[in-house]
Amino acid sequence: MMTFAHLIEPVGLGGVTRNLETLTAHLNDVTHVRHDVEPRLSLPPRIPSDQLVVIHFTASWSKVPYLAALRGMRGRAPIVIVEHSYTGAYELNAVRSKARFRAMLRLIYSFADRVVAVSQGQARWLLEAGVVDPAKVVVIPSSTYCGDLEKLPPPVRTGPCGQPLRIAAYGRYCEQKGFGNLIQAMRGLPDGLATLTLAGFGPYDGRLRALAAHLPNVTVGGPTHDVTGLLANCDVVAMPSLFESFGQVALEGRAAARPLVACAVDGLVEQTAPEWGWLVEPDDISGLSRAIHAAATANVHVMGLAARRSAAGHLEVSMDRWRELGATLMGPDARVVTRQRAA
Repeated sequence: MMTFAHLIEPVGLGGVTRNLETLTAHLNDVTHVRHDVEPRLSLPPRIPSDQLVVIHFTASWSKVPYLAALRGMRGRAPIVIVEHSYTGAYELNAVRSKARFRAMLRLIYSFADRVVAVSQGQARWLLEAGVVDPAKVVVIPSSTYCGDLEKLPPPVRTGPCGQPLRIAAYGRYCEQKGFGNLIQAMRGLPDGLATLTLAGFGPYDGRLRALAAHLPNVTVGGPTHDVTGLLANCDVVAMPSLFESFGQVALEGRAAARPLVACAVDGLVEQTAPEWGWLVEPDDISGLSRAIHAAATANVHVMGLAARRSAAGHLEVSMDRWRELGATLMGPDARVVTRQRAA
């Protein structure tokens, strides 16, 4: 049986941690060993050469010595870097020096045998930016278990019904997620058209509550430990992110048969189609308002069913791609028989 040695920082982002938990729970014909590491402060652990090292922490200049040491310790034994964070929209919004940023990525990725992109959009940017050898890039979309969400009935709305459209959005309260734009989009809507429920936590908590202070159609709550319950009580899921390598909330919304209102960035583009959602340009508050207007008059019942079909088999496909990658890198003695991919 193959063994994957996962290297992750203890303060890893929520989506990264959830993705790793899904991988270790559902890729159950592989042995998983987790190493909580601090790349800025310590040396890499010594990992047997017959284990596949999978790196989940975010790349930075300060981690170059750690990765160089790991590469030296591994010899010809393979290393995989999963790029959970960086995207074209991230570079556009958060990077001051594109040349320096790309130089860092080229150096970091040079230590790896494969670089896993978590969406097709992210993979295209990696190749267009010229930061990684094309032969190293593998696309394995992020995944999370959605079994409970797949049991939820779709929204009952089949068009205008005299009741407000119920919108849910959740995640970290930070600039990246664009929740402030979503609240402002709610400000100009006619009374009774829609309500918004936000769930999360983070540094923008106070700012979001201040924005929503005089809006009776917006509720800003704390973190949710019941995503199924949150989605059961909404008609549409909103993801107004400024950048998003994949967007696990979009996957969860689709599995729950909830149409999406999302920004046209990175991994959200391939998760949203006219059959089950609306794409809006990032930072376009009026565009978000128009999308909400459209959703309030749409047949979100039928759109929700299409959203669920689009997410069917996602977990199985992701796990099979990990099996294939492991078999490719660890040689014939480690090969396993992969299941037929879902269509």
